Amino acid sequence: MLSDTDLTTGAFVAVDIETTGSLPGRNSIIELGAARIEDGRVVATFSELVRPTEPIPYSVQLLTGINERMVAEAPAIDEVFERFRAFADGAVLVAHNYRFDLGFLDFHSETASGLPFPRPVLDTLALAKRLDPDLGKYNLGLLAQRYEVETRPSHRADADARATAEVFLAMMPRLEDAGVRTAGALARYCRMGGQQSLAHKLVMTTGLPDEAGIYLLRDARGRVIYVGRAKNLRVRLRSYFYVNAEATRPRLGDETVSVRHIACSSPLDAILLQSRLIDRYRPRHNVSAQRGDFASLIHVDTSSRFPAVRVSDRPRKGGVAIGPFVNRWAVEAVVEQLREAYGLRRCEARITKRTGRTECAHRGRDCPSPCVGGVEAEDYGQRVAGALAALDGDPAGLRARIASRHEAALREGRHDDAVRYREALKALDRGLVGLATVREATGRFGSAVIEADDGRVALHLVRHGYLVRTLRLAKQECEGRSCEERGGRALDRAYFDGTYVSDPLEFTPQQLKDVFLIAAHCQQFSPREIEVTPDEEETAAAVLSSLRRHMRVTRRRHVLSSAG
Repeated sequence: MLSDTDLTTGAFVAVDIETTGSLPGRNSIIELGAARIEDGRVVATFSELVRPTEPIPYSVQLLTGINERMVAEAPAIDEVFERFRAFADGAVLVAHNYRFDLGFLDFHSETASGLPFPRPVLDTLALAKRLDPDLGKYNLGLLAQRYEVETRPSHRADADARATAEVFLAMMPRLEDAGVRTAGALARYCRMGGQQSLAHKLVMTTGLPDEAGIYLLRDARGRVIYVGRAKNLRVRLRSYFYVNAEATRPRLGDETVSVRHIACSSPLDAILLQSRLIDRYRPRHNVSAQRGDFASLIHVDTSSRFPAVRVSDRPRKGGVAIGPFVNRWAVEAVVEQLREAYGLRRCEARITKRTGRTECAHRGRDCPSPCVGGVEAEDYGQRVAGALAALDGDPAGLRARIASRHEAALREGRHDDAVRYREALKALDRGLVGLATVREATGRFGSAVIEADDGRVALHLVRHGYLVRTLRLAKQECEGRSCEERGGRALDRAYFDGTYVSDPLEFTPQQLKDVFLIAAHCQQFSPREIEVTPDEEETAAAVLSSLRRHMRVTRRRHVLSSAG
């Protein structure tokens, strides 16, 4: 086994490649260089240019000095790769930042034989970080200087491979002192153990498309353990099966036994689909994405003479409800500040004649104590009105009160209180920004969001801020009647036929997630949005016109017909 290869007497091949880009299978290798080590010295080298399947970008030509003329008569990668495999036979591969080089080499190995390169593969980058944790920078040029090797890297595969081999050999004495004797022990020393089991799983990704979409990882029991989103499905999924020496989280690749992918028509399509799949499967490694599943609101029972301000998980009968808020920490901090800033009662118990006879931890401290006549009902009502106004469009007063308390705490050296008030200001901002997002989204009857990419278009029909349905079309469909017929039915069902929830306090957790996901995406990327009006024909005409403009389809005289 290669893991048992002795570091001083065994065979190693340092390898480096130059490419037209970073995506194996889409971009091409243009040069492959290698240096073979046996018995602790370089015994042979390998260097060949490769004819690419795509033009060499100008930036790559400037970096490497390799131009189109140099590779015009070079052999194809299949031919060069077979010669390299023979050169590297029986040796442990060594690379600097191995994931880049092995990504391309594994792809071509799987294409040729169905299997990736044998493991372990050693990485001088990971090794340098282990040996010299305080070095700061670890590029190959600096390591060549650090170890005073003869060859200096030059962004050419032959020189860089030779420099990698020399740096690797220069590290050997320190590894011997650390008691590292074999390739397998060295991989574990660099926190790169378990490569073989991960590499065997690469075959699950060989035929995946270079497209954007959603992917699901399943464990041996068939459970979905993670739902992810990627701009390039194949590249992203393959990354799970390469060891990251600096990873601090559990390796998902170790648990994964199968993958499933779903190509998506647009970025927003992928975002919303991922959200729904996470909600369906509740994967244990998507913990952060499951936060905010339960909305909260602030409830004030105005029918009471001394109403309490409380955080509630659901609308209550009577009184005033403000929300929803999706961050529990923020809303609880805001309620705490409302009580303190406006002198509101701390407990939520119903006040009766007997209430004042019972003990209360807040009485006489930081509570107005209406239960024992500490405040008049009229005065307390004014305080409640001020607190409600602070949440319902005029937060300046509340902000000023918190800021004043924060400054006072700093002056008086009350550091714990200063931190509490500082966090309260953050909570107020976070809560009010979220509330404003919900109110703005639900204040719109609807909008049609259009995103087009690579001959496909996604039409997202949004009502009161959340997704009602998505229509996915190819360019050829936009040229014919099917676009008008499907679009007409979708628009009719989304906006003009049936009823939909419009009160945000009645939104489901998924609808509330939609509001924030759609609002954030539209703010960041500014996709085409068409305001939906009660005029069905006007809306249909605007949507069709925008669809064809995105897909560069010749305009036709007829418009989307309603399905009424």
